[in-house]
Amino acid sequence: MTSLLITVVLAVPAQERWGLYNVSMHYGGGSIVKKPDAVGFVFSWDAAVRKGRYIIGAEYETATNMRITGKRYAVDQVNLLYGRSLIRNDQLFALNVFIGSGFYRQSYKPVGTDEEWTSATALGLKLKLTAQYRLYKRLYISVNPNVTFNFSSTYLSALGGLSYRF
Repeated sequence: MTSLLITVVLAVPAQERWGLYNVSMHYGGGSIVKKPDAVGFVFSWDAAVRKGRYIIGAEYETATNMRITGKRYAVDQVNLLYGRSLIRNDQLFALNVFIGSGFYRQSYKPVGTDEEWTSATALGLKLKLTAQYRLYKRLYISVNPNVTFNFSSTYLSALGGLSYRF
């Protein structure tokens, strides 16, 4: 009887729990769709937890120095994202897709003046694709194109950087 109980207990797989998946830092370029050739410098941080193929993440992204029709633009956004692993080979490569929402602030001021920044805020809907390729042990190089939709404008960014996976 005891051996039967032990066999049954060993046959039931342990339930996977939420755990820290990765932290990342990225650099790249971004633009407001009003004038796509006005590209600015973008910096972002993100962290995510994972359970199986499901991922929940948070990110902060800031873009500066976009010049559109005599004005200098900046964008800041904080998003909460839900994602899925499309391709997951933990040893070499991962491809993840995310959708989320958050706070979006777009600021501008005329170029060459001392005027104050004028800001508009909105809720944004963000779509993100992340491709990660292993460089060394837990260190991955990652590329992620993003698009954020909101009531004032559409914002695009393309980033590359490093991810540390746990």
